[in-house]
Amino acid sequence: MKLVGRIAAVVSAVVLSGTASVLVSSQAQADTLCPEGYMCMYEKANYGGGRYILPRLASGAPCDADFRGKKFDNGNALDNHVSSFRNLTPWAVTLSTGPGTSSPVTRVISARQQAPGLDPLPAEGSLIPAVYLDDFLSSAC
Repeated sequence: MKLVGRIAAVVSAVVLSGTASVLVSSQAQADTLCPEGYMCMYEKANYGGGRYILPRLASGAPCDADFRGKKFDNGNALDNHVSSFRNLTPWAVTLSTGPGTSSPVTRVISARQQAPGLDPLPAEGSLIPAVYLDDFLSSAC
């Protein structure tokens, strides 16, 4: 009888352990998702590392004209450290390598466009060359 009790205890511990890791894994995945209607910047390719959700203007369009001094949700610096993004908004957004949207290297991305990597960010149209923006972004509006 004691053997049956020990087996039951071991099985319960294994089941609870598996449930806990599924819950932790699901929470970690939920933390990296971008909410519908927002634009998110990610520190690593494939939407990994820290996440930054762009603030929205009164119109609802995502915009942060200056990444300097901003941080990802993991505390790491945002400016010049973005490697992927999700734009889950109905607005086009201009990505720039300097503050504002007048820097020499910019790329307009479409509404609802996502990029698991920015090296290079593919162009929208055959006449526009791809640009290398991985770890160079400083604003998005």
